[in-house]
Amino acid sequence: MMKLKFPLRVGLLALSAMVLFSCTKDEMTTDSEVLESTALKVASPSSDVIPNQYIVMLKKDATVDFNETKIRGKALGLLRKTGMDAEVRNVYSHVFSGFAMKLNKGQLKKLEDDPAVLRVMPDVKVSLPPIIAAKKPDNPGNGGGGGGTTGQTTPWGITRVGGAADGTGKTAWIIDSGIDLDHPDLNGDAGRSVSFVAGDASPEDANGHGTHVAGTVAALDNNEGVVGVAAGASVVSLRVLGSDGTGDFSWTIDALDHVVQNGSNGDVVNMSLGPKTPYTDAAVVTATQAVGQAGIKVAIAAGNSYDDAALYSPANANGNNIYTISAMAEGDYFAYFSNYGSPVDYIAPGYQVESTWLNGGYNTISGTSMASPHAAGVLLLGNPSSDGTASDAYWEVKGQSATGNYSGTDIFRRSAFRPDPDNVDEPIIVR
Repeated sequence: MMKLKFPLRVGLLALSAMVLFSCTKDEMTTDSEVLESTALKVASPSSDVIPNQYIVMLKKDATVDFNETKIRGKALGLLRKTGMDAEVRNVYSHVFSGFAMKLNKGQLKKLEDDPAVLRVMPDVKVSLPPIIAAKKPDNPGNGGGGGGTTGQTTPWGITRVGGAADGTGKTAWIIDSGIDLDHPDLNGDAGRSVSFVAGDASPEDANGHGTHVAGTVAALDNNEGVVGVAAGASVVSLRVLGSDGTGDFSWTIDALDHVVQNGSNGDVVNMSLGPKTPYTDAAVVTATQAVGQAGIKVAIAAGNSYDDAALYSPANANGNNIYTISAMAEGDYFAYFSNYGSPVDYIAPGYQVESTWLNGGYNTISGTSMASPHAAGVLLLGNPSSDGTASDAYWEVKGQSATGNYSGTDIFRRSAFRPDPDNVDEPIIVR
């Protein structure tokens, strides 16, 4: 599917930048109060760099083919040739030829100078903020409505994008904190789920974020809890964040490499992650583009820094089948936290989104992390065009777009939305 770019704005709920808060529409919370309570505790980009840990991209002719064994051998050969005693970690053989490794600064120069090496980049830590002022998860089996209610709720965002359609037989790869694979409202695919978190082989979610994302994409249409955009689709956990909500970019690249190797044309990947502070990474962008080139659609959160998405990876990735998603509040208002800018393709519901949570529960939270899976569900359904020839024009839905204007009653206050800095209305992604 050819991707039509718009000069849009808004953003990626960087895994680390995810805004997790839950305020009712009539709460009179100021911008400064909300931003302070939900801000990710991440310092400057330099402090996000993992000491002595690097991602190495080899030149295309450095190996005969995309073969993990040969690439690992190449990595070890480079170390022997330069006399380095270093640890080779992740090996990438499908998104690009490369690997992650630990080495000191003196060794770094030798590696950078090797003619087989395209570039060497620092590995970077991404993290999620604590869930502050979020609604407590409902008890399992109460339908997610609170107060002991039963039955199924259709969240406002699902209605807005034309969801609650049948997603049976389709697959969504959730690159996140894991998934509660036993959740009764999810079709969790434990057999294909994998953890890339060093030292923790379980793909189960111990944070909640990934389970929430999965529910928006594909919660079952079963008269319980909530329903997703592509109801009943298989959700595969590719866990790249630990229970504390932190992870390495090298783990995310490993997950993308796994998708290219094991995914199928028509599958969808959701990445609601990224650094909170500005940081662009050629390796993760290249890996994301490789997934799109394999015919697998990728939905990416634009980020929650009210900043230009072009400054954040993977939100700034562009290419066929790659869609960066900003967030809006109910009523089609631009969400106050959302990133914006030329990488953004569409806007989707990302404020006060109810979805699945840990231990069979449900939770209502906000962020571009919540917007991206709405788009992932639409992409998974293959709508609006089965052949991809007219899908972008169709998705504009006769010019419907998010507004940067305040409501007449100012009911949302600035805690919910604010003008889009670009003064360009993004099209709303719908079926």
